[in-house]
Amino acid sequence: METVEVEAEIVGVKFAAPDGDFAVLVALTDAGEETVLTGPLAHVREGERVRAAGVWRAHPKHGEQLEVRRVAVLEPASEAALLAVLEQVRGLGTRGAAWLLDRHGGEVLH
Repeated sequence: METVEVEAEIVGVKFAAPDGDFAVLVALTDAGEETVLTGPLAHVREGERVRAAGVWRAHPKHGEQLEVRRVAVLEPASEAALLAVLEQVRGLGTRGAAWLLDRHGGEVLH
């Protein structure tokens, strides 16, 4: 099977194993296509951008999925992605994240 690579923003989590090892994520590619990513992705959060490499598999019940072998979390590219990253900072919360983003804009992480 040929390895393919996609860059996408995670827009949903369908499943995340309690042990944190396996997840099924819904992603929106740069081309605007919705795709399902499966594999060792439980550390990836909704709103994050990733570069994922893997092989396409046809699941009998859930359809076409990218079985991920490698993943890298990329810098957030949208305000929603920045907000999602900031909200993960302990003690910052939703209001604090929104305030920082409003004050510093797209340069908030630099």
